[in-house]
Amino acid sequence: MTVYNVGDPLKNGMNDSSGKDLNAQALQSIISNAAHPGDWIVLNHLAIFAGTIGLTTSGLPGQPIMMVSDQISTASGGATLPFTPGTLPNLKPSLPWDQTQRVTPSNASLMPKIYATIIGYPALATANNASGTAGSSYWTMQGIEFACFGPYLTGGVECADLVLLDGPRNADGTTAMTQDLEQPNFIVFDQCYFHGQAGQGGSGTCITRRGLRVNGKNLVVQNCSFNNIKTWSADNQCINGWGGSGPISVINNFLEGTTENILFGGGYVKWNVIPGQTVWPAGNAAAGWGIYVRYNTITKNPLWNSGYPGYQRPTDSSPQCDHWSVKNLVEFKNATNVLVDGNFLQYSWPPDQQGAALGINVSTGFGPNPSQPYETVTNLTFSNNIVDSCTLPCYINYPGLNVPPQVPDLMRSIRIENNLFTNMSWHWGRYVSQALFPIRAIKGLTLANNTVRLDPNFESGMVTSATTNTLTDTNKSWSSCPTVATQPSGPMHR
Repeated sequence: MTVYNVGDPLKNGMNDSSGKDLNAQALQSIISNAAHPGDWIVLNHLAIFAGTIGLTTSGLPGQPIMMVSDQISTASGGATLPFTPGTLPNLKPSLPWDQTQRVTPSNASLMPKIYATIIGYPALATANNASGTAGSSYWTMQGIEFACFGPYLTGGVECADLVLLDGPRNADGTTAMTQDLEQPNFIVFDQCYFHGQAGQGGSGTCITRRGLRVNGKNLVVQNCSFNNIKTWSADNQCINGWGGSGPISVINNFLEGTTENILFGGGYVKWNVIPGQTVWPAGNAAAGWGIYVRYNTITKNPLWNSGYPGYQRPTDSSPQCDHWSVKNLVEFKNATNVLVDGNFLQYSWPPDQQGAALGINVSTGFGPNPSQPYETVTNLTFSNNIVDSCTLPCYINYPGLNVPPQVPDLMRSIRIENNLFTNMSWHWGRYVSQALFPIRAIKGLTLANNTVRLDPNFESGMVTSATTNTLTDTNKSWSSCPTVATQPSGPMHR
């Protein structure tokens, strides 16, 4: 094993004769020309690396390449970050997960910074490997800050992805993967800080379309913090995957974003893949699941709501910039073998969509070929979550008014059970007049042992069902609570 110490704070903001950042050049040279399986790349926590860093080499099973802050205990002999690094994503956490392992923005002073610098280009990306060749594999990143920061960004104000995990890509950055071999594989982000800029946008600041793209397999995101992942110009997400097979684990993170905090599906793919179709093997804490979302705090900043005291309206001069693009907290358009369990979800509202905690909403036009234009969501469990201050607990929908008979069972085997929903209220805003659980075109739905406290003014009943093959409803209680005159004065904390 070789340890490489990289980053000189005295060179922060300095470029070579070609205009490239000196620290970023040094880091890229180590990755591309020196690092081998099992090596450690230790980044000075005071250093800034400005420009896209490419993971152009790979580790091996049992010998990942570690890229870490010099402030983690194993790297420096200290113990200034709250957790020592892992190696492979074969995680066996105790229950409940220890939230003291999760980083917050207050830990940023201990983290080296990798900044996106050109619109459309990420701060960190897996290799844009040639078609038919293996993707970047066996990397662990720990204690690193990934950011979009206006003074470092040229060519516009929007960062598409802070970190991009994908295989072969088209010129516009969209995925061009066509087979399993090409996927990024066994990549871990532990105790990292992903963020856009605070404030209201406008001149000198940047907006962030996506914190982390997860088109790959055997990916783990744990103990991280995603903050100010927001935009008004288009949909955005903290974590989004549509072109990889999984499995993917999202464990014990703080996720703050505008449109959908977590989204799977909704993007075009060139091969017949459904996120989550490959599951974690026996011996892993997530065994049997392809998308594993547990112990996270998933929220939107209430200051992004136009009815909230102190509303931070976007200040960009674009005509469409009259509100932040808010939809739902967690949404699945194309996914299978999904567990969303033990999370705290808070704040979601219209007008861009229903403002639900959970959205299941298949899309057209994103199938692997024109004869299969529909996405599917199957074998999904949403359980043991606490949900507060949303317009709806969930909605389940399909595209258009009529699903062609040759495309059956778009959504099937969905369980929503053992959840507590509090302060479900249209006071947050109304999308359309509808039921608490609007449901359309699903085969096999179970609503069991949920407790809901809601605004008494829901007009259409508790559950509406159109073309639902099977509905099992054994909930503990549906209870009304008084309509509140104002929104809560601040966020709840689990």
